[in-house]
Amino acid sequence: MNRQLKAFTLVEILIVVVILGILAAIVVPQFASATSDAQKATVADQVAKMRRLLPPSPMPGSTPLLTTNELVCVQHSISYQRAS
Repeated sequence: MNRQLKAFTLVEILIVVVILGILAAIVVPQFASATSDAQKATVADQVAKMRRLLPPSPMPGSTPLLTTNELVCVQHSISYQRAS
């Protein structure tokens, strides 16, 4: 009885590893940009919520109480305090 074991050769395994590496190099940046886009959408949503909570300007034509940049700074400081 002659039994021959069948196995993958080193070259076949290396080819599979290279292909997986190429696929990972393509997919990982897409996930990173999706995360960044989700964070931007979250911040925009939170700014919109803050704008709804703030009272309107005292008189038509006057400046608002906080600018958009100031609202974003407030939101980031609140997030930072929660993380601490």
